[in-house]
Amino acid sequence: MNFSQRAWGAALTLTALLLPAFAAEPSWVAKSNTNALLLLQTRAKYSPEDASQLGLEDYDEKISDLSHDLFEAKAADTRTAIDELKKRLATENDPGVKQDLEILIAAGEDEPRSTALTRKYFIPFIRPTSVGTIAS
Repeated sequence: MNFSQRAWGAALTLTALLLPAFAAEPSWVAKSNTNALLLLQTRAKYSPEDASQLGLEDYDEKISDLSHDLFEAKAADTRTAIDELKKRLATENDPGVKQDLEILIAAGEDEPRSTALTRKYFIPFIRPTSVGTIAS
């Protein structure tokens, strides 16, 4: 057995020994995932195809409603989600969860502004064949 084979063998053994340590999810990550789900579900309500691609199975059978303008309703739901995230931030003690909440709040606040600019400066166009695809 040459050095390269021994090195690969040692690397694979080390990986097998360390893998279970990385598989355990810290509690703060689970809490952050729960917080992220609030904003994801709000977005999924208006774009279920994208939610399905992100792994939210509850939206697999749903489709986007393109029959009327949902800008105000989506903005209101996003504001409600942001308000809840801000409440959670005010009572959170874990620095990792706090950081994630700040990121989620910033992303949530950016979305209505971005959508408003898109509405103002772009002509709406949706290719029916690309709804729910990543490269749309």
